[in-house]
Amino acid sequence: MKARRALAVALAVAIAVFPITAIARWALFQLVTPSLSFSGGKAQASAVLYAPNADSISATAYLAEKQPSGVYYQVYQWPEQKKAGNYLSFTGSCPATPGKTYRLYVEATAKQGSQSEFISVYVQREY
Repeated sequence: MKARRALAVALAVAIAVFPITAIARWALFQLVTPSLSFSGGKAQASAVLYAPNADSISATAYLAEKQPSGVYYQVYQWPEQKKAGNYLSFTGSCPATPGKTYRLYVEATAKQGSQSEFISVYVQREY
């Protein structure tokens, strides 16, 4: 019981003395969430992007399969995405092979005035 109380006090002091500051990962994008799952011989992919202050946003998503050499090769690309204001999303599926490793890549550009930001993220899963 005393150890718990001491730990709680130490944690409270640490937070008070060393405040936690969040650092933005991107300037224009606030949300980028790629998702990849597998079922029935297919890869199910989705992604949501949000850039609230951007004048425009565009993106592409593609699936890459890991080759025996360790290199990833694109095997499918999703067509133009759905847009709603400053939200953008992809959903879709394509054939996939059990035992293989895949990456869902999402590459996007947001523009605000003369500022432009390009991001590239991926999620990796084994089927």
